[in-house]
This record gives sequence, structure tokens and C-alpha cells, in this order.
Amino acid sequence: MKSLLKLAFWVVLAILVYNYFAGTASEKETSQKIFGEVKNLAVSVKDLISSETEKYNNGKYDVAISKMDDIIGKLKHSASENADLLHKVNDLEQRKENLSKELEINKSKDNSVTKNPALKQDFKDLLKDAENLMQEMDK
Repeated sequence: MKSLLKLAFWVVLAILVYNYFAGTASEKETSQKIFGEVKNLAVSVKDLISSETEKYNNGKYDVAISKMDDIIGKLKHSASENADLLHKVNDLEQRKENLSKELEINKSKDNSVTKNPALKQDFKDLLKDAENLMQEMDK
């Protein structure tokens, strides 16, 4: 499947290049339009990455970590009488601290948005586990 997609990409690209240089007037116009749109897409992606980098550097993810601190604090207060639940909350807190450290390390390395999608997934998992723990405490 992957090879088929690569082949299709190269065939389409070859047709566009051929039409751009040796096609009829309408084919050349269409090819120029497509190349222009691809250029605009690349510029848009670059702008999006720059925007996310700026948000990251301005603390966008710090706010999420701060909110997670609040949630963990409330869970810890609610679980203070149950050792098993308190252990689970402490585990969540430790995972959050590790995630915070990783974000800071990535921020200080190249001062840009992390290129590690595992960190984003870890944060989603942490939120999901906190939600599951809250549901468990409500029972």
C-alpha cells in the first residue's frame, strides 16, 4: 500500500512537470496553478509551525501543566482517606512531574515545539488516567 502511494505520487508529479513544460496552454496553466497552491500550502504549514513554536515558548503547555496540578491537588485531597487511591494520585503526580521536566528539556534544547509526539501522547494518557481515577473515586 505504501509503495502504491509513493508510485502514485511520483506519477502525478511527473505528469505535472511534463504538463508544466511541454503541455498545451491549458495544461501549463493548470500545472502552474497547482504548483502555486502547493507553494501556498508549504507557506501555511511553515506559518503554523512558527505559530505553535511561539505559543509553546510563551507557555501554552505550561498552562496545561498548571491545570493538571490543580486536578491532582483536588484528587489528592479527595483520596486522603484511601491509601490505594492516594497511591494512584501520587503516581499521577510523579508522571506529571516527569512530563514537565521533559517539556522543559525540549524547550531549552532548541527553543521550539517538541518534535517528540510521545510527549503529547503521554500528556493525553495522563489526562485520561486522571479522568478514570476521578470516575473510580465517584463510585
